[in-house]
Amino acid sequence: MEPFAKRKEAADAARDDAMGDLVGCLSAWPATEAAPEIVDVARHAPRTAAARAADDAARSLEAAERARAWGQGPPDDVVAQRRQRSIQARAKAKAALVHPPVAERRVTVMGADGDTLHGVVAGTQSETALVLVPALGGTSDMAELCGIARRAASRNIASIRYDQRGTGQSSGSASLMEPDGEVRDCEEVVKWARAHLKAKRVFVVGVSFGAAVAAAAAGRCEGVDGFVCISYPTDYLWFLTLPHAAGRWRGYADVAKPKLFVWGTRDQYAVKEGALRWYGTLAPPKDVVLFEGLDPKRGHVFHTVSLVAALSERVIAWVLKMA
Repeated sequence: MEPFAKRKEAADAARDDAMGDLVGCLSAWPATEAAPEIVDVARHAPRTAAARAADDAARSLEAAERARAWGQGPPDDVVAQRRQRSIQARAKAKAALVHPPVAERRVTVMGADGDTLHGVVAGTQSETALVLVPALGGTSDMAELCGIARRAASRNIASIRYDQRGTGQSSGSASLMEPDGEVRDCEEVVKWARAHLKAKRVFVVGVSFGAAVAAAAAGRCEGVDGFVCISYPTDYLWFLTLPHAAGRWRGYADVAKPKLFVWGTRDQYAVKEGALRWYGTLAPPKDVVLFEGLDPKRGHVFHTVSLVAALSERVIAWVLKMA
């Protein structure tokens, strides 16, 4: 019998082909398309001392937890200590992403259905502003959003990131089976950014489910000038979880507005080949960045300080180019 690793590799390859067909990514990559930018995190991501310490602490914790899962390794109190050190190290490294620290203020935005949306504004008034949308169940404290907000503020771009309805400090309930409410909330936050940040251009940036919200808002709202989709889900699990958003919303991404898609090449919710074929069908102007080196267990999120820094750098560079 073939070794398990070979059988699994063959099964994964067959699954990748099937998933590409399932999401309707049937067109070949056009010869005229610009090749995706490939980011090798190990080579290009900033490596501060704080980032290295955070990564070392995370690896130490993961090794202890893996050993404990097999009934070996250090006792529970040692694992708990390593977990606490890892949390503290990540917090310290994130705080060092932007220097000096960025002034932030908390605001409340009225949602589309009367819910109060808790938001965090970074930076001051600017001609270009960002609306940052978290992932499903995520809040304005998501590492990706915080990193992008701070990088934007360092380049004189204001931003507002917010808790979606029914999450964090926002009121209301998530409307997951028919989540048009989240899109309409995003449109209200875009209007708020234009009015209160005095922005002439607004770009919406979303992560995972938030990326689908961002694309849908761009397709439906004239006030959105462009959008960035980070880890936009395309895999069959996404269709099974949120069929309404995965099906109808996908068409909004084809709007003829500047768009940037960012995926990890080992994203379990967006098989690379299928995601790129679908991207190839979208209307220009568009750009795509692929991140090599994501943890295969967490390939859907940018979970380390180095990844957040590299992601933030590329998102803000693209926004500045489009603005």
